[in-house]
Amino acid sequence: MARLLMVCGCVAVLLAASSPSHALPIQCVRPNSGPCMAADTFDLQFDSVNRPVVTMNFGVVFPEGAAHVPVCEEAFGGRTPQSIVVTPSGFMAVAARTGVYRGRLNDACTWTLAKGIADNTFVHQVIADPSAPNRLWALVGAGNDRGLYVSEDQGETFALRYAFPSGQVWWRLVAVASPQLRLYVAGPGAGAAFSLGVSADEGFSFVVRDAVGELSDPLRTTILLGASTQTPPRLFFARDTPAVGDEIWMSTDEGLSAARVLQLPPGHLVGGFSLGATPQTVYVASRTLLVSGRAEDAALFVSSDQGLTWAPPVNGGALGPRFRCLKWHQGALYACGGGVDANDAFYVGRSLDGQTWEPLVTTQTLGPVPACLRDRCLDTTAWLCGTYGICAPSSDGGVGDASTETPAAQGCRCRVGRPQASHGWMGMGVWAAVLGALLRRRRRNRDQARKLSV
Repeated sequence: MARLLMVCGCVAVLLAASSPSHALPIQCVRPNSGPCMAADTFDLQFDSVNRPVVTMNFGVVFPEGAAHVPVCEEAFGGRTPQSIVVTPSGFMAVAARTGVYRGRLNDACTWTLAKGIADNTFVHQVIADPSAPNRLWALVGAGNDRGLYVSEDQGETFALRYAFPSGQVWWRLVAVASPQLRLYVAGPGAGAAFSLGVSADEGFSFVVRDAVGELSDPLRTTILLGASTQTPPRLFFARDTPAVGDEIWMSTDEGLSAARVLQLPPGHLVGGFSLGATPQTVYVASRTLLVSGRAEDAALFVSSDQGLTWAPPVNGGALGPRFRCLKWHQGALYACGGGVDANDAFYVGRSLDGQTWEPLVTTQTLGPVPACLRDRCLDTTAWLCGTYGICAPSSDGGVGDASTETPAAQGCRCRVGRPQASHGWMGMGVWAAVLGALLRRRRRNRDQARKLSV
């Protein structure tokens, strides 16, 4: 189970697991006895009636009536999903360690591997084609072998469209209709700090910018966030800095050059990116590494001129969201939050103005793992029950106590509640330890930016 870990004891260390009521932090009842595992969000899509389908660090959560049903990562081959597609007809495709898993939103029990991709092949990402509703794209492969696969039947079967030359490493795939389809892959390429591949012929060939000059500092990590629908598309990138504060960069010539357009506040990381109702409007959300409880923990930036200039940020409220993702959809902004463990009021919320948020997915709306998956999802079932009180009915019709059924729920026996008072110097030590661990992890990721991490 990939979770956000909080180690109980006098010094708490926060470890990144990848990278409506008053929200309360998790509190360890019995200290010094193992890790607490905290739920967190990665991304979201929407079903045909605009309800959120949420990618979380323990699986995928999708709507079922007034509740939200979790499907654990074991249903998808054991890898925590970070890339999903929901098709207009209600199918879902999940990028997994062993291929692309496909199922229906109205059937949590049945997940099958898509045909056409070799067994046990790592899939980095699966995305929808904005120009063709039945078409999906998948970035597939590991080591020095990468391929672009395409499905014309909503993910039931895939076929190889382009085999990248041996040695080219790509981690990110973006598609935009501008007005014709353009595909972008981003990553180290053939060995640069950051490279970009561009296809203008539906993936049959790629022109590679190896490397993108302004974005190829080996001491900094660059991530392709997305592309607008101008001609040519504007490409947006997130870049870290040695001082811990991300920047937004933009290219108007498909990677021939790039320039910084937004500096986030000190200590803030990019927490979400989305285009608005028109290509003129661009949203960027950010959050701090650590939760202080202040409004400045999170910020929302808006540009009305295609990313050239930005209005003063809207700070998050006391109950968040401390952004994990951001999506403009059907006239509203949707945001992923950290939920109860991050002092956020929700895991997914909706806003019409970027300032006030309506909770949609919370701890209270999460249901237990469906009965048909519990044998496969023992760890997740026990953890949801032992940590959050989201328990499956027992065989005698009562509420099961998963914490006594499997060692996975033991941990530090955390519960949701207010933390006890602590000495000031101890709190400073905790935050110093947390910050040090996170900074060391960011440096390690930066140093390994040229290598594949699967």
